[in-house]
Amino acid sequence: MTDPSPSPANSLADLAGRWERLRPEGGLPTRADFPTEALRPWLGNLMVLEVVDGEAEEPDFIYRLHGTHLTTLWGRDLTGLRVTDLPEEEAAPLLREYREAFHSRAPLHIPGRQMVRKDYLRVEKLILPLTVKGIEVEQLLVGMNAVGGYAIQIDATAFAMRLRG
Repeated sequence: MTDPSPSPANSLADLAGRWERLRPEGGLPTRADFPTEALRPWLGNLMVLEVVDGEAEEPDFIYRLHGTHLTTLWGRDLTGLRVTDLPEEEAAPLLREYREAFHSRAPLHIPGRQMVRKDYLRVEKLILPLTVKGIEVEQLLVGMNAVGGYAIQIDATAFAMRLRG
């Protein structure tokens, strides 16, 4: 049993610090800067979203990876879905957050409440814009911790295999 609440081992502040250290002057870290081994402390609590229509004012995003803790928490795996495929009440706040990180090209830390299975859970979320080719925001790395000891199971091996993709 693993507790996804913040701890020294999986602090989102540490993940944000890694992003800052790897960020080139005026640019963005690349997805390759975050190999599976480097992400191990956060396994299960991560999402990777691909930007769709990055030229558009309001891009959409596809979940390329939805961590096992988060899948258990939501009761479904969002991998392969667009954010706009979700019900409007779920999609609207997510799109606001993801688009803000996309346009700002900077980390976005969001403490607050998240609707999960028709109930609210206190969470801490970190959205990190990444590039693949070196210039534009092409992916978002999203870490999320439940606050207050919401304990769930993790299958880290399956997560790592999906992350390597």
